[in-house]
Amino acid sequence: MPRLSSADIGCLARQYRDVLTSLRAVDDLIGDTVSKLTRAGELNNTVLIFTSDNGFFYGDHRLTDKVLGYERSIRVPLAIRAPGFAGSQTAAQFVLNNDLAPTIAEFAGVVPPLSVDGRSLVPLLRNPAETHWRRRFLVEYLGTVNEGPMVGPRYPFSAIRTTLTGPEASARNKFYVEWKDEAASREFYDLSSDPNELASQQDNPAWAEVRANLAGWLAKLETCGNGTCQTWENQ
Repeated sequence: MPRLSSADIGCLARQYRDVLTSLRAVDDLIGDTVSKLTRAGELNNTVLIFTSDNGFFYGDHRLTDKVLGYERSIRVPLAIRAPGFAGSQTAAQFVLNNDLAPTIAEFAGVVPPLSVDGRSLVPLLRNPAETHWRRRFLVEYLGTVNEGPMVGPRYPFSAIRTTLTGPEASARNKFYVEWKDEAASREFYDLSSDPNELASQQDNPAWAEVRANLAGWLAKLETCGNGTCQTWENQ
């Protein structure tokens, strides 16, 4: 992608300000909802969950888009307020959007009728230092190729992101992505030393063994399902 022009940067700045402005309406909605729950005596019987659908690029990698195989795209906020749990806690473990349904089910006191690959977040609310948690997870975009101004081709991809825990220190905090483009492109980042993903180590022979292991894990995570994915995420 070409360098951002002054006009591009100005457009991104205006877009970001517009997003912040629109969030004022969300803030008002939250305040009204909490006030009504309080007046009805239901606040202490209500779970509030705040999240988003995807991250967004504001010039990162010279892009303005979403659904791409980089940290900026896959990270989203998540905040949960639930009766009986201490506030102002932060958990460092990685959670996924497929964890939300099992979490809501546990709060509601029901058991999902089908096997699920997500996991309830209630244990993290009880103990933010919980150690038995996922060590890797799958990131995918399986849609069609499309592109637009300042977007570039949005190719389908499959990727594996490893967390900060695991038996092998060399495989922690890594991101490996396989693009479904004409060249079958690959990228690999050591996020501990390169958190902004500016220098792919895909062609660095020093990482060959780690990349091969991640490619093997990725193949397992791409094909798991029906409640089996937690096994591959945890090992």
